[in-house]
Amino acid sequence: MNIAVVSDSIYPYNKGGKEKRLFEITKRLSGYGHQITIYTMKWWPGPDQTEENGVKLVSIGKLKKLYTKERRRSLTEALFFGLRVFLPLLKTKYDFIITDHIPYLHLFSLKIVCLLKGKLLITDWLEVWGKKNWIEYLGFFKGYLAFIIEWLSTKIPNNIISISDFTTKRLIHDFKVNKKKISTFPCGIELEDIKQAKSQSDRHSDCIFVGRLLKHKNVDMMIRAIKYVADHGQPTIRCLIIGDGPEKPYLEKLANRLNLQKNITFLGFIAEHKDVYAYMKSSKIFVFPSAREGFGIVVLEANACGLPVLAVKSDFSASADLISENVNGYLLDPSPEEIGKAIINLLASPQRLNDLSQKSITFAKNYSWETIVKQMENNYKNIFLAVNL
Repeated sequence: MNIAVVSDSIYPYNKGGKEKRLFEITKRLSGYGHQITIYTMKWWPGPDQTEENGVKLVSIGKLKKLYTKERRRSLTEALFFGLRVFLPLLKTKYDFIITDHIPYLHLFSLKIVCLLKGKLLITDWLEVWGKKNWIEYLGFFKGYLAFIIEWLSTKIPNNIISISDFTTKRLIHDFKVNKKKISTFPCGIELEDIKQAKSQSDRHSDCIFVGRLLKHKNVDMMIRAIKYVADHGQPTIRCLIIGDGPEKPYLEKLANRLNLQKNITFLGFIAEHKDVYAYMKSSKIFVFPSAREGFGIVVLEANACGLPVLAVKSDFSASADLISENVNGYLLDPSPEEIGKAIINLLASPQRLNDLSQKSITFAKNYSWETIVKQMENNYKNIFLAVNL
């Protein structure tokens, strides 16, 4: 198959769940003999077209910032990307288009292209925001407009690939998407890479967070939880925060204000996943207080590294579906005190931690990118054949 893939950001130039998922899928599809071309902004140096991991990268225009100074997704970037994908996709030959739903506006351009060319548009749907989240994020008028755009966007694709049962249920319930046009394929993990990673013997920690430093990730809640632990009998608690993002300056100031300079270390963005896995393997507990996740791949990566996960209850997070109580982690009420108490209890019981570590590793083995992408390939073939027979 000749597949055109459209995404405004790509791995490893921007590290996030959607970028990593796209990377793993396209790399493997290329390895299976399919022709894969990704149309994106120019994240790489050099010519406008290049090739990485057997996948062709084509620039649709110069790189625009994904986030504003207010740490929100940029409308300017969304408009730019939505407009610039039109002509390249109109002029190119392919069997069908795969894209993710973010940043929404490009879906309208791609739908017009597909109608003109008689091609299918398949969209990876990572998460559902809904009216409440949009209004909280942007205010009433802008938020309601964004909600309408999200609602219209769900009507555009010929087929939707949802990344979790949680997202599938919300697409059907909140936006009345026909369940027959939705297929559900979770994210996977690189089990072999994780297995080969060695722990960082010089940088042990009691707990760790890995992810983009965005407001909904609630890393400030984790920092306050560390303060709770330090104030309740464990003043030498050690915590690592790996990742970058618009919230980083605020989080660093918060840690300093709470006098946690000796307890919390910000390691920033780490390019190599094997290095991230090494830091995970050198820790004891993974803390993930995110309130909104379409999947939560880092939960599985932490489990595969032997870390139980402390996640928070949320109506908007699929990562909760990945937690099996007392097997690979715990779901907690979203408060620093509850997270802090859970950390204290786990650290006080090395045997319990060890048991959870072994259970977490076993749990993570249920997920493998190779298996998942093979299933997705068959799904793409079936969709394509159903239209072209």
